[in-house]
Amino acid sequence: MMNFKYLCDQYQLGRFRSVEQQTPGTVARVWRLETDNGIYLVRTLRDREQGELEWNIHQHLRSRGFTATPTIVVPYIEQGGLWVQVQEYLFGTMPDPARPGVAAAMAGLVKELAATLSDYPGGALIHGDLGPWNLLQCEDGRLVVVDFGETCPGDPYFDYASLFAGVINHTSPEQRKRVCREYVGALNCDRTRLLEQLRRWAEQGVTRWNGKNETMIARFRHAVHWAEENLHDL
Repeated sequence: MMNFKYLCDQYQLGRFRSVEQQTPGTVARVWRLETDNGIYLVRTLRDREQGELEWNIHQHLRSRGFTATPTIVVPYIEQGGLWVQVQEYLFGTMPDPARPGVAAAMAGLVKELAATLSDYPGGALIHGDLGPWNLLQCEDGRLVVVDFGETCPGDPYFDYASLFAGVINHTSPEQRKRVCREYVGALNCDRTRLLEQLRRWAEQGVTRWNGKNETMIARFRHAVHWAEENLHDL
């Protein structure tokens, strides 16, 4: 069991006030921790290795001037039988691609992230699970990237494609062409390669969720089908 008061004392986060578990993701458990020094996000990790990798990525991004991620306060610690990470708590919501300018901003962010990860020591990396669900629209208007738990070597177009699929599946049929045109136009990429990576992203998703979540599988297939019919006309 997590001892949040001990965590606050051990890492000088301030005097413990309250903790509230947030809606969990597909893997991690997350808590909102409040102290007299501020508010933090405590997030579970698979293991120490994930914590080390995410901390190294965080340092690399900061060294290259990329600041559109939460600040990591405690990189990794074993607490109550769990490996956890402590980040700054950012107030915001998942971005709505249908709002004017948001899809273009998302495209700009993923391109900047890809360029920054392209010279990661040891080889280029991708986020690996980049969609609106792992972006945060902060109260001050900034877009930030969260959850690097699936980061791995790969083609940056995989991230472009997974975010494109999120744009497709998070807009209404009436808005979809306009919003996707905004995203693809700002991305200014090879559309054939984008479609190839979209198919690869969907194949991986179907394999991962087969027999577990038919709604998710339907979204993967819908994104590919829509892109095959519309991408080259955007």
